[in-house]
Amino acid sequence: MGVFNRKNRRPVFRRLLKRWSAGASALRRRLLAASRPWVTAAAGLGAALAPAGAQAQPAPRPNIVLVMVDDLDRGLADTLLQSGLTPNLQTHFVNRGVNFRNAFCTTPVCTPSRATLLSGRYAHNHGAARNESPFGGVTSFNDASTLATWLRGAGYQTGFIGKYLNGYGRSDINRDGVFDSADTQYIPPGWNQWFGLLDPYASRMYQYAANENGVVSGVGTAPEDYQTDLLARKAVAFLDSFETSNDAAPFFLTVMPGAPHQEVYPGLPVSQYSDAWNWTIRPAPRHLGSVLLPLPMPPSFNEMDMSDKPAWMRLRPLLTSTDTANLTGQYRDRAASMRAVDDLLGRLVARLTELGEMSRTVLIFTSDNGFLHAEHRLPQKLVAHEESIRLPLIVAAPWLAPAQAQQFVLNTDLAPTILEMAQAAPGAAMDGTSFTSLLANPGRTGWRKRFLVERWPGAASLFELPSYFAIRTAPEAAEAPSATFIQYSDGSREHYDLAIDPWQIGSLHLDASPLRQQQRLALSAWMSQLIACAGTGCRDREFHVSN
Repeated sequence: MGVFNRKNRRPVFRRLLKRWSAGASALRRRLLAASRPWVTAAAGLGAALAPAGAQAQPAPRPNIVLVMVDDLDRGLADTLLQSGLTPNLQTHFVNRGVNFRNAFCTTPVCTPSRATLLSGRYAHNHGAARNESPFGGVTSFNDASTLATWLRGAGYQTGFIGKYLNGYGRSDINRDGVFDSADTQYIPPGWNQWFGLLDPYASRMYQYAANENGVVSGVGTAPEDYQTDLLARKAVAFLDSFETSNDAAPFFLTVMPGAPHQEVYPGLPVSQYSDAWNWTIRPAPRHLGSVLLPLPMPPSFNEMDMSDKPAWMRLRPLLTSTDTANLTGQYRDRAASMRAVDDLLGRLVARLTELGEMSRTVLIFTSDNGFLHAEHRLPQKLVAHEESIRLPLIVAAPWLAPAQAQQFVLNTDLAPTILEMAQAAPGAAMDGTSFTSLLANPGRTGWRKRFLVERWPGAASLFELPSYFAIRTAPEAAEAPSATFIQYSDGSREHYDLAIDPWQIGSLHLDASPLRQQQRLALSAWMSQLIACAGTGCRDREFHVSN
């Protein structure tokens, strides 16, 4: 049965939303339910990850360092590399690993995406479906069984540095019925060392607070307090501590800078905060004014004719010349803030090299979601359009040959991949698929054909839009190659053939040709199955050739 009832065309989607509202507690119970664990096959991993001409993977389980930035779209990441503004990302990641050109997130906003990293699950299974409570934020996520606990249980030393889930530091995360100092001192299970930025300051570059191994302290406005630089120092300190205390054990280090997410900081004029095109982030002092890149203006930029778009999109005003000038400044500041992140990457690699750990370390670079720079007149993320859901994802190691991979990989795949590298078993079912085989053979065929993008209902936010489900297909999908189909809770739809319309300019949802009608029915059927999928059921539906 598809998302549409073929008899009366009434959206079944609305009934699903009602079930969400009535069954939020059931979603949490589903998260906690003991479903069939998926245990990855780790035997022979060293041989599988050693392409011809690359260094063989060492026998011990590798160290794993994951850097996840905030709101970096694939387009800006590519521009930074092409412009030579991120030499460490180029030298130590792109030139030494696999660059996944079709990496996506399944819910393009902070908390759901980060919870997906920690659980290997879609948002409808891990429960933290929004940034805000009651159906999102840090208190909606079950942190008792995560990537951190699974790796620590397998003998890894674990460290977390940076931004955690929204609400951390201002919510009753220890669930004792009251928000107090115990919540700001709370450390999620599984982490040996912890430096967690406290909300609502996690995106500030100065004047923020953090919980460091249970001790909360604030940071000022000195140049050395710049958030990305402080996180770099904390990451190096983590490496040093395990080199001296437990050198034999492998480690898993996660670093999550706030850049290039826009800031809300003391002294920011209300008029600027109310204008999304005027939002910005302060670059590190040494990089201030160092980027003069032109604002990209693809065909979808400030889209003139929005008659094919849903009503809530048509209401977005055209950008004025002032808006475009402000957005240009925002874009350049975002790019400049990433130069400090690149410095962080360089410091990590330098210290790993000095400690003799680089030869057995996997480096992963990615973002939690994408970002729009006025494509379709839209700011920020949240939507199911390409700029919002596409991610940079690069996995590097001395035993990998540099390559580009075109297969569809998801943020649900990160936890299974890391666990397989670590030869560790998950403590709960995951929806994602390990892509270690793609590291060994980036050109392999027979991979994922489709996936779900979801935005669940919840408290209103500044950039509110109707809840939706969407399906994105790969070129090999039989039902509709390279398609995006979006069904909103208000009944509106969008349908794009990305092979002929990569910028999503003209929606085909009213195209009455037999081909497009057949495609929409097939896409709706796949979507309805993915909405309710879990564990192996998700993988079966994502990888099957036909319904």
